[in-house]
Amino acid sequence: MKIKDNTFLHKALKQAADTLKEKNRLNQLLGNVFEKIKSNPTQKKLINRLNVLLRMVKAYASGRYRNVPWKSILWFTAGLIYFIMPIDLIPDFIPITGLVDDLSVIIWIYRNFDEDIQEFLEWEKASIQIHNKI
Repeated sequence: MKIKDNTFLHKALKQAADTLKEKNRLNQLLGNVFEKIKSNPTQKKLINRLNVLLRMVKAYASGRYRNVPWKSILWFTAGLIYFIMPIDLIPDFIPITGLVDDLSVIIWIYRNFDEDIQEFLEWEKASIQIHNKI
């Protein structure tokens, strides 16, 4: 099955637009992702990528970073929603394999939106350097 054909991902994509419009829902999503990351510390590759998406969506929502297409933010948010869905293509309660589809979705998002992610990481690095000089 191709990632783009994943019905659970399409459900997450539909939820993403509504989530981005409501600050409380977005804050709840970000908190839920953070809590789930804390409970799965062994999935380093997944966690590192999720942390970037978390920071990017948070920076976008706060208005600090807007140099990203809406479509990209929508997909990043959908990826975060997919990650916290307990029942998706492979339910998360299945030991070891439960996070495989989550990782696949996040990798797919990274591959398809790499340019936007790299631009954000460069902006973030420059922002940190400027902040450290002050």
